[in-house]
Amino acid sequence: MFMEMKLADPPRRLQAEGPLFQCWWYFRLAGDIWIHRGDTVQGHAILNKAATHLIEALFSANCEHVPHEKWLIHFSRSLAWTPPDWEARLLAIMGTGDFSRQSLITRQAAIDHVWEEVDAYIISMERPEYQLNVMHVTFYDLLKLLLSENPLPVQEWTKRMSLSVLSGEPFIRFASVHQDHIIVDKDKLLTLNPEKLYSWYSAIIKQLIAEIRNGVL
Repeated sequence: MFMEMKLADPPRRLQAEGPLFQCWWYFRLAGDIWIHRGDTVQGHAILNKAATHLIEALFSANCEHVPHEKWLIHFSRSLAWTPPDWEARLLAIMGTGDFSRQSLITRQAAIDHVWEEVDAYIISMERPEYQLNVMHVTFYDLLKLLLSENPLPVQEWTKRMSLSVLSGEPFIRFASVHQDHIIVDKDKLLTLNPEKLYSWYSAIIKQLIAEIRNGVL
């Protein structure tokens, strides 16, 4: 019964948000570290994790359940949509080459290119007007809600997210709770320098500042 219920409710494409973020964290943030340090064994171990999350995201992009890891790569070949030349791309994102520093750089670039294609495909299918990456969707929507409904009743926020999130980046810089409402100080937001923020937050803040200045928000 449980299995029938699960299979009757296929994943949504935007459920790839988590795997795409995890992939990005491994191939970009952690990947850059190990390329810089020159530890190719550790670096390829990290890129293995990135590749796994990327293929998981590909299943979500196809509204398919993610199979057990022992079948993950095998079943990816039969998905309805894959990036062009998927078999060759699989070899590139999984290949360790000669374990030189260059092999890490080459593999990281291969993962990056597939990541961009999967991300762009999901956005084109779900939110073609959206300007950021899939991994930003939840926080972008939350910040846009705060800005468009300012002040926002706390109960409306807690339907979507824990109130504790407001004590972390980037919310803590411009949002505050007063009695039963959340208030955003747009002037503080507009004075933020996105380049001084963690790159994941920076992209969202840049987009929101642009929308405020263009009168969208």
